[in-house]
Amino acid sequence: MNQRKNGGNAAGAWAAALLSACLAAGCTSSETSAPAIGLTPCRPEGIAEEIRCGVLERPENPAAPDGRKVRLSIAVMPARAPRPKTDPLYVVAGGPGQSAQETAPMLARLLSEVRRERDVVLIDQRGTGRSEPSLTCDEADKPSTAAARFRQAGEPGEAQIRKCLEELSTKADLRFYGTSLAVDDLDAVRRALGHGRINLWGVSYGTRVVLNYIRRYGGSVRSAVIDGVVPPDVRLSETMGRDAAAALSKTFADCAADKGCAAAFPDMARRFGALTDRLMKSPLKISVPDPLSGEPSEADVTAEMFASILRLLLYDPDLASLVPLTVDALEKGDGRAFLAQADLATGSAGVIAMGMHMSVFCGEDMQDAKAADGAGTDAGEKVKTAAGPLPDVESGLFVKEAMAGYARSCSFWPSMPLPDEMKEPVTSEVPLLVLSGALDPVTPPANGERAARGFAHSRHLVAPGAAHSVSNRGCAPRVIAAFLKKPQPDGLDADCIAKMARPPFFLSFAGPEP
Repeated sequence: MNQRKNGGNAAGAWAAALLSACLAAGCTSSETSAPAIGLTPCRPEGIAEEIRCGVLERPENPAAPDGRKVRLSIAVMPARAPRPKTDPLYVVAGGPGQSAQETAPMLARLLSEVRRERDVVLIDQRGTGRSEPSLTCDEADKPSTAAARFRQAGEPGEAQIRKCLEELSTKADLRFYGTSLAVDDLDAVRRALGHGRINLWGVSYGTRVVLNYIRRYGGSVRSAVIDGVVPPDVRLSETMGRDAAAALSKTFADCAADKGCAAAFPDMARRFGALTDRLMKSPLKISVPDPLSGEPSEADVTAEMFASILRLLLYDPDLASLVPLTVDALEKGDGRAFLAQADLATGSAGVIAMGMHMSVFCGEDMQDAKAADGAGTDAGEKVKTAAGPLPDVESGLFVKEAMAGYARSCSFWPSMPLPDEMKEPVTSEVPLLVLSGALDPVTPPANGERAARGFAHSRHLVAPGAAHSVSNRGCAPRVIAAFLKKPQPDGLDADCIAKMARPPFFLSFAGPEP
C-alpha cells in the first residue's frame, strides 16, 4: 500500500483515520499512485517468452501489521501492442488452492487475442503457488507403487490432512488464508501496480473471489468474466453430492440417447446402481502392475473410491466420455481402465495447496455443516429429488463421499468464517459475462444464473457439451476477448457457445466410433 509522506502529526493522524474509514466502507475509487512493485524480467516454466515478475508483502494477519508477512508472487504477461490499454486483465485461479501462474502456459494461448492490447496479471493467491508461504504439503512420502497410489486416489484422508496440518502450522496461521483477505490482497496489488480500473476473469473458486471483489471494490472494475460459478450465497457442502449425482445421471441419459453408446452399454443407470451396491457390500480386488518392474500387486476398489473417481472424471467432458466404458469394464472385473483414469482425474488439476484449500473450504463451505453422518443424511434427502433416474443408493453415496471426509477434517482444521456480508448475493452495475457448462458436476448452470441475477448488465452463456470450464473450449476464447474489448453483454456475438457438443462416447479402448 502506498502512502504519501506528510508534514505533521495531525495531518498524518487525519490521513490514517481517513484510510481506516475508507477500508471499512470498501473504497471504490479507481485512482492510484505510482507503481510500487518492481517488476523484473522472468521466464516461468512452460512459457516460451519473457514476462515480468515481482513480489508484494502483505501482513498475514491484518490486525497485526508488524507481525508475520506473506509474500504475494505476481507475474505480468505484457500486451503486444506498443501502447497497451490501461485496464489490464487480472486472472483469479480456482481450486481453491491452485496457482494462477501455473496456468500461464495455457493462458498464453487462451488469452492470445486479449493480449493484443491488454496486459494479463497473474497473482498467486496467498498460500498458493510461488507466493510465500506456500501451503502445499510435503510429498516426500508419496506412495512409490502404482497400487499404493491407487489406494490414495480421490480425496485425501483424515491421516493425510492431520499430517498436513502439523507440517504447515509451523510456518503459517491457517486462519488467515481465505477469500476475504484474498480480495483485499488483490486490490493491494492493483494499487501497487498503479492500475486504475481493471478487468477480472475467474474460474471455479476464483469466481467467488471475483464476485466479492466487485462487492467490495466495484468502482475499480471495468468488466468481469466468471466461469463455473460459486456464488457467495451457495455453500458447496450442501450442493456437491446433489450436483455430482445429477451430472452422472445426465451422462447415462445421454448415453441412452446415443445409438452407439446405447447399443454398447444398454441400461447403464441400472447397471451402475447394481455395481455400486455390490461394491458397498464387498470391494472389488484388482491387480495393479508396477509401471517399472511389471510386478502385480493387489488393490481394492471400494464404493467410496468408485464414487470419488467418477465425480472427478465428470469435471472434464473428454474424461466423462469414458464413464460408460469404465463402468462396463469394472462390472466385468477389469479395473485397468479405472486405474488409468484415476491417475488422469487426480492429476489433471495440477498442484493444489492443500492447506489453503482446507482453510477456505472449512471456513466458508463447511462452517454450518453437521457431523459427517448427519450431513450425509440431510443432503441425501435432497438428492433423492434431484438425481433423475439414479437409484437412491448411489445418490446417497455421492453425498457421503463428497461430505464425510471434509466434515471429519474440518472438525480440527483452523479456519475463519467469511464475514456475513460476503455470504449474500452481489448486486452491481459492472458488466458481467457468465459461462457455465451444462455437464458440470460441481458448479452447474443454476449457479451461473443465480449470480447473474444481481447484475444489471449481464449475459449468461451455457455450453451444452462443456463441464467444469468453458473458457478453454471451442470458440470461448474469442467470445471472451470480444467481451473484454467491448463489454456490452447484450450485443455480444456468442451463438457458437450454444453449439458446443458433448465429446463422443468411447465405445471401446480404441476410442469413439469414427
